[in-house]
Amino acid sequence: MVLGKDKYVKAAITKDMRPVERSQLRDATDTTVSDTVFLRILLEGKVSLYQLTDNKKVHFYIREEGKDYQELLYKVYLENNLLSKVGIYREQLNKLIPISKRPDQESSFLSRIRYAEKDLIPAMEKINELLETRIAYKVEKSREPGLCILKLAFQERSLLFRTLIIPRVFNR
Repeated sequence: MVLGKDKYVKAAITKDMRPVERSQLRDATDTTVSDTVFLRILLEGKVSLYQLTDNKKVHFYIREEGKDYQELLYKVYLENNLLSKVGIYREQLNKLIPISKRPDQESSFLSRIRYAEKDLIPAMEKINELLETRIAYKVEKSREPGLCILKLAFQERSLLFRTLIIPRVFNR
C-alpha cells in the first residue's frame, strides 16, 4: 500500500564530511567534498528544503530560487572528552528572513529548532510565509512502516530523468 510519495532532484552539492557521532569524532577534521547526488525534496517554495542521508550523517540543504544548493551546517566537536554542538544552520536560516520581519533573537522560532526534519520543515514553512510566498510541495508524512524500492534507468552514461518520484510506504 502506498501512503505517500517522495520526490528527489539531482543536484551538484558540497557536503560537510565532519561526523556527528561521538565514536567517530576523536580524529575528525573539517572537510568537504563535492558530489552529484539525489536530494530528497522536503519542501518547495521560494526557499526549498532538501535532505541527503549518507553513511556518516543526515545533511539538510536549502536552495533559494535561482541560486545554488547550500548545506545547513551542524557540527559536533569533541574537546577534553566533552561534546560541543554548533548549530550554524540557525544563523543561515535567520539570514533568509528580511531584516524588517526578523523576530528578536530570544523569541525567534529559529532559536528552538533542532537539526531534524520534523523541526526544519515547519521552520521553512514559516520562512516562506515571511517571504510572502506559497509552498509548492511538502513531503507527506507516512504513518505505516514498510519498504521503498528504487529503480533507476541509465542510457549511455546519462540518467534519463532529473527528478524522481518514489512511492514510499515506510515511516520517516
